[in-house]
Amino acid sequence: MFPSPRPAADDDAPLRLRDLGSLRIDVDGVETTAGGAKPARILSTLLINANRRVSSDGLLQAVWGEQATASAAHTLNSHVWRLRQVMEPHRAPRQPPTYLVNDTGGYRLIVNPDNVDSLRFTQLAEQGDDLLLSGDPARALDRYGRALQLWRGQPFEAVADEEWAAAPIARLTELYAHVNEQRVEALLRIGERDRAIVALEELTARLPYRERLWSQLMLALYQSGRIEEAVGAYRRARELLLDDMGLDPGPELQRLHQRILEQDPTLAPAPAAAPARPPSRAPQLHLPVRLSALIGREAELERLTRLVQRYPLVTLVGAAGCGKTRLAIEVARTAATGSPDGVWFVDLAAVEDPDAVVDAVVSTIGIEARPVGGAAAAVRSYVRDRQVLMVLDNCEHVLPAVRRLLEELLTEDAQCRMLATSREPVGIDGEVLWSLAPLTVRAAADGPSPAAQLFRSKAESLDPTFELTAATAGDVDAICVAVDGIPLAIELAAGRIRSASPAEIRREVTADLAALARVGHQPVEHHQTVDLSIEWSTRLLPEQERTLHTRLSVLPGVFTVEAARAVAGFDPVPPGEVPTLLAQLAHRSLTAVVPADRPGRPTRFRQLATVRAHAARMLATTGDEDLALERRTAWLRELTDRRPGVRTEDTDGWYARVEDNHDTVAAVLHRTLVDEPEPAGTHLTARLAQYWFYWGRMTEGTRFMDAALTASDADPADLALTRLAQAYALALRDRADLAAPLIHEALRSAAAVDTDELVNGLVGAAWCAWVRDSTSLDFIDAEVRARAGNDPATTLYADLLDAKTALRADGPAAVGARAAELLHRSLHQGNLQAAWLCAWLGVLCALLVGDPATGRDLLRRIDDYHRRLGGTLTANLVEFEANFAVLAGGLLEAARLFGRARQLAFRAGTPWPISPATEPMLTQLRAALPPGEYEQAWREGEATT
Repeated sequence: MFPSPRPAADDDAPLRLRDLGSLRIDVDGVETTAGGAKPARILSTLLINANRRVSSDGLLQAVWGEQATASAAHTLNSHVWRLRQVMEPHRAPRQPPTYLVNDTGGYRLIVNPDNVDSLRFTQLAEQGDDLLLSGDPARALDRYGRALQLWRGQPFEAVADEEWAAAPIARLTELYAHVNEQRVEALLRIGERDRAIVALEELTARLPYRERLWSQLMLALYQSGRIEEAVGAYRRARELLLDDMGLDPGPELQRLHQRILEQDPTLAPAPAAAPARPPSRAPQLHLPVRLSALIGREAELERLTRLVQRYPLVTLVGAAGCGKTRLAIEVARTAATGSPDGVWFVDLAAVEDPDAVVDAVVSTIGIEARPVGGAAAAVRSYVRDRQVLMVLDNCEHVLPAVRRLLEELLTEDAQCRMLATSREPVGIDGEVLWSLAPLTVRAAADGPSPAAQLFRSKAESLDPTFELTAATAGDVDAICVAVDGIPLAIELAAGRIRSASPAEIRREVTADLAALARVGHQPVEHHQTVDLSIEWSTRLLPEQERTLHTRLSVLPGVFTVEAARAVAGFDPVPPGEVPTLLAQLAHRSLTAVVPADRPGRPTRFRQLATVRAHAARMLATTGDEDLALERRTAWLRELTDRRPGVRTEDTDGWYARVEDNHDTVAAVLHRTLVDEPEPAGTHLTARLAQYWFYWGRMTEGTRFMDAALTASDADPADLALTRLAQAYALALRDRADLAAPLIHEALRSAAAVDTDELVNGLVGAAWCAWVRDSTSLDFIDAEVRARAGNDPATTLYADLLDAKTALRADGPAAVGARAAELLHRSLHQGNLQAAWLCAWLGVLCALLVGDPATGRDLLRRIDDYHRRLGGTLTANLVEFEANFAVLAGGLLEAARLFGRARQLAFRAGTPWPISPATEPMLTQLRAALPPGEYEQAWREGEATT
């Protein structure tokens, strides 16, 4: 049995707010009220504006109206304090509130959609529409049913009498009627006409003026053979509309009535089975490219595919090198039809920090950052409503973390499926194990054994002239027997085919038969056999290649020649010979070549997990391990210290070089921040923060920054810069309230920090808070102004902060002109960072005044500045491209761009949408496009690479 289902609310944020009907607060499953009429009005107002700042004046107006007195502000603060006590009864003294936070001049309710009924209702309705549109009425029916279960009455009941609340209440009320109609539509599509008729009789009585309900009722009755009742339903609808509104039914209802009278054959019921899923909804396969055929695993493939489609968790266990990953990929590809919401491959081989397992899942799938709760909660929310298949590969070294994650995800009501590969079971209830044995080495009656077939396939890929003939078959069979039929060992042996004949390879393999026999007589683990195979492959290496092989083990995942030269290029390995030696190791199948994934980037390398494990064991015996690790840290420190200035162009491609060595960067940070904390960890973190922001790795970056901020002996300047960077990340996640203390602490060490770095950090945090409509960090404006003095660059930033603050008072036209002047000053100073920010201010002003031509021109400049600074394409740039497309009338283009922007934001771990100004554009777009065209274009954008 898997664990019992979790409540709909996020367990990392155990608060649930029920605002569809009388307001209720659920904390850890215990339901209570807001504590009176006024607290209920305060909370309802904040719920209508969830995750947005509400000024104190706005709350006073919502609660007291014109009767607000001078003492009302104090009373408001008291009510807020009591609401916090209700929402977080176990919050420790002096601990910042999680949900209801101060935002300068007001408050902000920070929640996830899962935890608020009105937001969850909207979410489920959108999912149902998407599923119905894509031809999956059964799952759509489930979503609509779950949405309707949340509806208990009038939304935001406590403020329903307020004129300002009419629009959000009307929107939800209309959505409620829409969900009812769509639910009936789903019932009709799966052939449940009797259930649909029962529901429609009740709905037409409760919502009598919605003609779509009457047309659904007429059609359901007609398709059930009740023609007279269908005609009678039309008469009822017509009489009701004439009597109450003085109107005839609309043309669509009239046409349906006429078709029923004529018994139009096209009205005949469709088959009950759900229609085939259109190509646009075929499962997206996020799997490694298939580089070679799967050999000798046909039976396992068939049976494992059935198991994966039947059970929530299947774990493929087996010896190192026995082909678990290759088989898992093929199983996932074959079983994809049962996972319409996508198939994902998460490679954990390079993950050394157990806490990073969840981060790997988040970054692989591209899951939206959440204002409340951690990464595990975000993954849980993502998979709860989706039929996805996730392959977790190479779990053995992080099993406790994988076990915790799967226990979180695989609840009894989960729709996701998991396929894990490991050298041992994950170890949770309900796990189905499949032990993968080595390939059969016994020849079949009609041909060579599977093991020999694999040898032939590998040998032919390296030497197309190789043939498995009667003359070579005996040697090949002997090789496969000697290595126990383990695929990795067979491939390593076949990898020598260009420099040795099968007979020579056989003699080399069997030269150590005594050792193999001794191992075979003992109850040993399979990985030792693979280790012997790798040891045989390395035993005959020249000294320099063998030494390089061992030293490369400190570089996890993918690495560049530059990193390899730095960690391994010392006696007896000349640094200049490292590229050639790497190529030799690749020739011998001891490193894999990773082609460049972007134009102009270098070819990279990696060691297979089992090869790296062998190299690490060898390195530990040579006495070089500590030196190689020290050289690795020193290399990264030297690299980070060459980071370009925060305001200048990245002419040397520094950010791309860091990205090319990402796995090594993560390993060094984990060692210097977690395994063996040292000041170097904080030093590196402070200089890598900009990289995480520019390259969309904020989920990972915030985790390392958290660790760096706990260092006790770090340099004050490094700590200050790290605090500023973390404040930036928090402000972007709507937690400016948590960012403010970090900034104040950083300012205490301001004297030790480079002025450019300090001002850049302050401006970045203030800018993010402003973009997210928070005023909590407005105090930064005065701090920057105080530091300006006669420095033109700092004065420019101070003027820029003044301009963004003036937007509300002076209006977008005036501030747009100021932004253009500031942009000119920035370029005159050669300050690309300031130019980037000034152009963004101009973009927002262009959007607010409805000037797409100016806005698009500025976006092109922004993209140029950002790439010259070292960044890549960002979600916010695509988001504003979409906004201007809406203004220009390019609606389908806008929908595609919004879909792409959302995917980019999720992958980067940034909020979506980034700007509140996007919300009305989305509303306008949805209203202007037919739902089918809107959804189709959106999905096309999501699929854009």
